[in-house]
Amino acid sequence: MAHLKLECQKLYYNLDKLLFLFFSLFVIIEFIWIPLNSWISEKLLSLTGYLYISPNNILSVFTRHWWVTAAFILLFIVNIMISYLQIGFLFPVFINFWFNTPKH
Repeated sequence: MAHLKLECQKLYYNLDKLLFLFFSLFVIIEFIWIPLNSWISEKLLSLTGYLYISPNNILSVFTRHWWVTAAFILLFIVNIMISYLQIGFLFPVFINFWFNTPKH
C-alpha cells in the first residue's frame, strides 16, 4: 500500500510538467500543423482543378497528376511521422517522471 501511495505521490508532483507537455504538443498540432496540413492539401488540389477528393474523382486526380499523387503520399508520410513523434515525446517523458530515471 505504501508503494502505491508513493507512486501516486510521484504522479501528483509531476502532473504539472506532464500536463504542460501534453497541452503544448496538443496546441502545436492543433493550431499549427492541422491548418498547415489543410492549406497544403487545398493548394495541391487547386493545382488539379478539383475542390476535394471524392470516390468519383480520385482516379482522375491521381492518374493525371502524378506529382500531386507523390505530394499527397509525402504528406501522408509526414502526418504519420508527426503522430509518431508526438507519441515519442510523450511516453519517454512520462516514463522518465514515473520511474524517476535521469537522462544522460
